[in-house]
Amino acid sequence: DTRHILVRAKVNGKGPFQFIVDTGAPEIYLSHEVAKQLGWKENWNNNKTASLELEGGLTTALLPIREDDPAPLVGMNSTGLAGFKLDGILGYTALSRYKIEIDFTKNYLVWTEQKLAPTPPSSMKKILNGKPMPSMKGVESLNDFAKSAGSMMQKGTFNPRLRGTYGFLLEEKTQSVHVTGVLTESAASRSNFAGGDRIVSVTVGEREPREIHSLADLSAALELSTANEEVQIEIIRNGKTMTLALGQPGRDF
Repeated sequence: DTRHILVRAKVNGKGPFQFIVDTGAPEIYLSHEVAKQLGWKENWNNNKTASLELEGGLTTALLPIREDDPAPLVGMNSTGLAGFKLDGILGYTALSRYKIEIDFTKNYLVWTEQKLAPTPPSSMKKILNGKPMPSMKGVESLNDFAKSAGSMMQKGTFNPRLRGTYGFLLEEKTQSVHVTGVLTESAASRSNFAGGDRIVSVTVGEREPREIHSLADLSAALELSTANEEVQIEIIRNGKTMTLALGQPGRDF
């Protein structure tokens, strides 16, 4: 409802945590609470270096992450506007490495890695032109105001349902869909799918098989399944046709 984009990501293999995408943020921010879960010691002036694994299979190189609770993050969590408790912000140091295609008629974002490394954001020392770091009292006041505002507002009642993740890495070719890999500990890996499999058809429960010629076909077929229905997927592997039973999607990718 707030028109924000939320992305789930693991930090150094732990999580997933909820990050909000902010093209105006200069860095990647992670809340103090989550940093403690990761065993980080609080140090506002220094960045930690960590890997990010984003939902859908994208794994970044080691990136600097700032442990902090900026006012926008505190404010959104205090008011509950996002419907989720937000753990961090994805800013410039992550987003600038990719061309990101956002199409809200689709249920995924496309991230294409840029060939050129992005220009690092200016340091606080450069921004301040050698002057001393200003007092943090102003920032702390903003956070206090956000918390107070949140306590006075009537919060909505949220019952968020996390997206299910089967764990396929897929590629669409001419009139066909191919598995390029699977995520570890996912429904796809437990069902013995492998890179190179071509998905031919999907049968949900007692329904008629649906032929698969595109990613849209596959998405539409899988969305028909319920928690109690078996999903059978016909594939071609090394020239042989076989059928695999696909388990229920995991809620933590």
